Amino acid sequence: MAHPAMGLVRPQHPSLANSLPGKPFYPDTPRSFESKANLIAYLENYNDEMDLPLRTGIDVISATRSTDGASIELTTSNGKFITKNLIAASGGQNVPIYPPGADKAPKNILSLNGGTYRNPDQLPDGAVLIVASALTGVQVADEIAASGLTTYLSTSKVGRYRRQFRGSDVVQWMLKAGLMEHTPDSLENPEDQFNTQPIASGVDG
Repeated sequence: MAHPAMGLVRPQHPSLANSLPGKPFYPDTPRSFESKANLIAYLENYNDEMDLPLRTGIDVISATRSTDGASIELTTSNGKFITKNLIAASGGQNVPIYPPGADKAPKNILSLNGGTYRNPDQLPDGAVLIVASALTGVQVADEIAASGLTTYLSTSKVGRYRRQFRGSDVVQWMLKAGLMEHTPDSLENPEDQFNTQPIASGVDG
């Protein structure tokens, strides 16, 4: 998910791919693309219903596997914890990346990143250039173009795919093919885990 203040942003995957164990996410509309507000509410309700020992605002300093390989010791800003399972899901785009030369742009050109952009009302009149390849950039481009501003989207050599194929969402095909179950150690080429992801958007389904 992109910055929570952005009104347009929706998950990249349909509801059927966003469920947690024991509580389906919008099971009556499995192919819908729910709003960020609905996704946040689902996660909060899930935590309450499952009575999970949730802790927030804690920095994880290190994670070390025990010598027997049966557990993992976490060193955090709130002490140490022992766990059998660890999921690292912070994402790889928490720090803005600026293209070379961006710092040389004239001072009268407004420059924002995915964390500081909120909506088209922030932008002055004139064309807009978005340099991005991931979900945030695509949805921001969609939103700004819909506001009436001339919008250009500049990407890397990122892939594309059809949202629908033979009556099913492409993510449904990925699930059926087992692609979502791949782990880095199962890849023929470990470098494949760093490949760019195809551009897709859940806006308007």
